[in-house]
Amino acid sequence: MSEIPMDAQILIAEFWAQQKAEQQRRTEEKQQTFKRGADIVPNKPMKPKEIQRYARSLGFSIEDGRGRHGVHLVAPNGQECPLPVHGGGRTLANGTQRSIVNFVQQNGICRG
Repeated sequence: MSEIPMDAQILIAEFWAQQKAEQQRRTEEKQQTFKRGADIVPNKPMKPKEIQRYARSLGFSIEDGRGRHGVHLVAPNGQECPLPVHGGGRTLANGTQRSIVNFVQQNGICRG
C-alpha cells in the first residue's frame, strides 16, 4: 500500500477544515433564523391560532374585537387588524391569510 504524499495530506486537511467551517456557518444562520421568528411563515394554510402565535412572536397583542370579528391583532404602534376566527379549527382563506401575515410583517418588531 502506498502512502499519501504530504502535499496531498495538507490539501485534504484544508478541505475538511473548510467543510467544517461551512457547516458551522450554516448552523449559525439557521439558529439566527429560528430566533427571529419573523422569517418563518409557512406556505401552507394556517389556522387563526397559528397566526396569533406568529403575531405574538413579533410583539403584537391579541385583544377582543368589536363588530363581526371577535379577535383583533394590535401592533406595537397601535394599528389593529381583525382576525376572523372560524369554529372547528378551520384554516383561513389564502387571500385573507396573506393580507394578515403582510400586516404582521410590516408592523411587527424586528428581532434580528
